[in-house]
Amino acid sequence: ANVEREPYIMVDQIVPSSNISRCLRYFSDPIYVFVVDRDPRDIYVSEKLFWREGVAPTETPEAFCHWYKYARECASKESDNEPNIVRLQFEDMVYRYDDMKGKIIEKIGLTEEQHIAPFVKFNPKRSVHNTQLWINNPELVNEIKVIEELLPEYLFDFSKVRDICLPGIEPVENNVF
Repeated sequence: ANVEREPYIMVDQIVPSSNISRCLRYFSDPIYVFVVDRDPRDIYVSEKLFWREGVAPTETPEAFCHWYKYARECASKESDNEPNIVRLQFEDMVYRYDDMKGKIIEKIGLTEEQHIAPFVKFNPKRSVHNTQLWINNPELVNEIKVIEELLPEYLFDFSKVRDICLPGIEPVENNVF
C-alpha cells in the first residue's frame, strides 16, 4: 500500500468499523483507525435518494432504524480503550473543523506544519452540503420523524452549530455526493 515509502498514508475503509481490534493484528506497523459516524437522517436520505446502493434498507424508516441501531451496536462492542481507534462524527468535522483537525493531528503525533494540504481532501464548505439533507426533501418528513423518534441518541444537534462560519475553499459545485 505504500510503494512510495511515504511516512504516512491514508486509506479509506482498510478495516471494517466493527471488529477493528481483530483486524489490527494483521498490520506489522501500528495504524490509526478513524471511525467516522454520521447523523442517521442524512444516511437515510443519501441512501434512499442518491446512493441507492442497497447498503442500508430504505423500504421503511423502521427497517432502516433497526439496521442502523444493529450496526452501531456491533461497532460499540469495539474496545474504546484501544489507543489507535478514534471515533469521530462527520458533522463535527464539518462544523467544528479546527477542533477536529487539532484532535487528529495530536492523536497521530503530527505537527501543524505537516498538515500540508488543508481543504484538498476534506473541505467543510463543500461537505456542509451533505448535512441536513432531509430539510431539502420535505416529501420525507414523516419518515424522518420516525427516525428521530427511534434513534434520538444518534442525532446530531444542529442547533448548536447554526451560526458557525465554516473554514475552507468555496466549492465550485454544491450538489450532494
